[in-house]
Amino acid sequence: MGAIVYSAPTWDALVGALAERWRRDPLPPFQFETVIVSAPGVARILSQELAGAVGAGICAGAKFQTMSEFRRELDPPDGADPWRRRALSLAIVDALPALLERPAFTLLSHHLGERNDPTRPGRWFGFARRFASTLASYATEQPGMLRAWSAGQAVDSRGGALGEAEWQYLLWRALAERAPTPDPVSRHDRLLSRLERMALPARLQVVAPQPLPVLDAELLRALATGPGLDCYVVGDERVPWLGEAEPVRVPGHVRRPAMSVHSCHGPHRQVEVLREVLCGIFAADPSLEPRDVVVYCADLARYAPLINAAFAPLALEGTHPGRQLRVDVAEAALQRGNDVALTLSTLLALPDSRARLDDLLALCSLPPVARRFGFSAEAIVRFGELLASAGVRWGIDAAHRARFGLGVTQNTWLSGLDRLLAGLVLPEDEATWIGTLTPSETVGSSDADQLGQLAEMISRVRWFTHVSATPLTMSQWTQVLREALDRFVATGPDSAWALHHVLGQLASLEDQTEGSEVTISRAEMSSLLPHLVPERAGRPNYGNGSLLVTSLGDLADVGFRVVCLLGLEEAAGEAVLGDRLEPVTDLSADTLRRHRFWRAASAAADQVIVVYQGTNDRTGEALPEPVALQQLTDDAAAAGWQPPRRFTHTLHAHDPSNFDPAGPFSFDSGLALAGLGRPPRPRPARPGPAAPEQAELSELVRFIAHPASYYLSHRLGLVDASPPPGSAELPIQLSGLERWAIGDRMLRRARQGETLEALMQAEWRRGTVGPGEFGRSALESVAARVDAILEVAGTFDGPPSEHEIDLQAGGVRVLGRVRARGGLISEITFSKTGDRAWVDLWWRVVAASAAGLDLRGGVVVGSPDYSRDIPARVTSRFIPALPRQEALALLEGLVETYLSGLVSVVPLPRGPARDFAGSLRLRRQPPDQKRVLEILERGWRYGTDPSWHRFFPTPLALISVPGAGEASRFVELSRLLYLPMIHATQVSPHV
Repeated sequence: MGAIVYSAPTWDALVGALAERWRRDPLPPFQFETVIVSAPGVARILSQELAGAVGAGICAGAKFQTMSEFRRELDPPDGADPWRRRALSLAIVDALPALLERPAFTLLSHHLGERNDPTRPGRWFGFARRFASTLASYATEQPGMLRAWSAGQAVDSRGGALGEAEWQYLLWRALAERAPTPDPVSRHDRLLSRLERMALPARLQVVAPQPLPVLDAELLRALATGPGLDCYVVGDERVPWLGEAEPVRVPGHVRRPAMSVHSCHGPHRQVEVLREVLCGIFAADPSLEPRDVVVYCADLARYAPLINAAFAPLALEGTHPGRQLRVDVAEAALQRGNDVALTLSTLLALPDSRARLDDLLALCSLPPVARRFGFSAEAIVRFGELLASAGVRWGIDAAHRARFGLGVTQNTWLSGLDRLLAGLVLPEDEATWIGTLTPSETVGSSDADQLGQLAEMISRVRWFTHVSATPLTMSQWTQVLREALDRFVATGPDSAWALHHVLGQLASLEDQTEGSEVTISRAEMSSLLPHLVPERAGRPNYGNGSLLVTSLGDLADVGFRVVCLLGLEEAAGEAVLGDRLEPVTDLSADTLRRHRFWRAASAAADQVIVVYQGTNDRTGEALPEPVALQQLTDDAAAAGWQPPRRFTHTLHAHDPSNFDPAGPFSFDSGLALAGLGRPPRPRPARPGPAAPEQAELSELVRFIAHPASYYLSHRLGLVDASPPPGSAELPIQLSGLERWAIGDRMLRRARQGETLEALMQAEWRRGTVGPGEFGRSALESVAARVDAILEVAGTFDGPPSEHEIDLQAGGVRVLGRVRARGGLISEITFSKTGDRAWVDLWWRVVAASAAGLDLRGGVVVGSPDYSRDIPARVTSRFIPALPRQEALALLEGLVETYLSGLVSVVPLPRGPARDFAGSLRLRRQPPDQKRVLEILERGWRYGTDPSWHRFFPTPLALISVPGAGEASRFVELSRLLYLPMIHATQVSPHV
């Protein structure tokens, strides 16, 4: 019968011609129209339009198929196909050992190395997967070359010698000899020979075909010479695989669309500009509906989040009208993340990693795992605190550690868990231990249930580590992974699809690799799993009446009134078709790319809108116009279109030029106020807190130690800074913070009467120091410092006493209590004495002196100040009692500063203020601003935390706050509150 090509000027004319053919010559009952389309989206929209044209709203008796679906129907697979990419990958790995010794495989052998080389896990299977994909491309796009290979001719696609690629021919021959079924090209040839004897569709129609791979073109050409087919194309397109047959012209009127080109900055700004342009065309044409507009995006995965954010509905007054448009991103072009597959990937990678504490918490945080074991978000945060306090660093257990050459259980998941579980049942006593561990004192009875679930999860991780330690066949791996899913995964109604998808992929993998005895290591399985269980594509949502955003080419030739091309940058244009081995037709890859852009644009009836990045969003530099855009405008000119209107847009959406009264571009009424320089309606000021009638001395001390942190927590209710992350390294050499934590704990316990030897044993079992001599050396150093501090502190010992403070200062009643020994307010600390402990002691001495208490003063004993030249073991700072009136004046200054600090941040960081006051002690004349900045630089860089930088980004900003009596409030307060402390303190190094 042959083939008939129908050439329609527009998509609407094409649909009309197909509908007329169905109405004029309907098929008998129980026979289906078979329509081959380029993509599922085309099938969805075509069926909807034919339903209105033929079936009174229903499209029945028709099958819409892609070419791959049609081929599977003609030639269904018979059992497991060894030429499918998964099975072929295993066959390649199985065939390689017998071939790598040949001279042709020298380079490949050097690349692959040894099969079980631990430094290159997955190298063999990575190569096998890539070469299986290459062979699949050869089969569809270069079948002539594979036919020659099957005939024993080692030639390339042009008939020449293979040269260095001869190994591909030899590997192909080895695979073909081992396979129980013919290769894909031979199977295709067998299908062509059987077409005359097969029951074929009564009528076959191909609608808007894209350039086809060679095998598919051969199949359709064979069908055209047999039962015949109808091919419907838009425009004067030739169909290369049907020869030079003159097409039948379909009557219709061609409309020339207007074209506008918008040069923008980065992706975010491009989406904003697109939103404004769409609002403009909808406002100008009330007959235009969202269903009439399509947005083709060259990189949909990159732009989809930006589009969803820009067009998402917001229930706010004065929101952008673009948020009221019905906009849908074609989910078929995006991949849906599968948390169940991610769980398997995490489990496979975990035993061959160091298994840090962060890895354990990440595993607990995976939604399927959290649901399976009942972990809440609060419980996972609590796990982090408990496990860090229990000394967990890295490693699952001692056996896992042994793989890294360290056979000790200290600081592993298992040892930390044992410490926590022991802490639930044993008393909080540092002298109590079990074997090599001591119970954790941080765990409480309320943690018991969650710790039990955590213990069960860790035991299952150890099970998986054990069963996956040796290489397994693919059949065995699927069984192990199914059991792992049963032990680690639970899903809800909204995520059950993820589990079914993974189980289905595992079943398919098992079927395709049935009978294979190739063993795979855990590392290889870990690298293969993302390819064996790929992410699932979303269901298409074409034709639902919304403005559609989809990938370029998904709806080839489908007619819309307005076609938008978004993100037309050079890089995106190059990636439209992907990399192919050879051009699939006689057209070059560049011509194919150009052809696809033109087909998308020429399907528009009214307008073509192009949005691309023409300016660097960081430097403002003009970028070259993309080649794809140049080619598109050339094709439009050749087709007789009017020259495109060009627009260059600003970097910011609030730029005043977007709101020009003569012709505003932006529809954002909220940004219009900012763009025109009009301030928004002022919000009522938040009233400040009322002045308190009384204050605790401890609160005053907390405030002056860190005014910024105090303001954030008490005025704004914010946490000033996040805690430092736990270390993932074994404590071979203690950091300053780790050394302080151990020393502070040992000092506190030693003052309660415990011996230093027992405390050292407890710390070693706690896991806070390194194993063996590393730990003993570090503990002996800390214990020596603790012993020296206790020795010096003993010289200031005396009978204990407690004293109440109750006095008026600055209009506020100050209440508090101080404890003294031998008439001295004493502070014993493992910290250096020159920082917070000094400030705390000073203000307690000031308050005690202002209250008229009969005390000699105060003393702080602690670690030495290393800024001093004397190599002391311990430092003590003695502050004598002050005259009552002087002390009362100082306390009033503190209270006044405290009251102002409740309303605004007081610019008085402790370290810089102490350093600056120390410099004033040695100067007769106050330093100028430059010298003040030099003095503050070091203290500001190393002595302040992020809380201060939220308010004062630089030292200059800090000293720029004016004071009441001086130019800088920082200078004024440092002189008032810190200089007297420095004058009154007597520092004594104890060698």
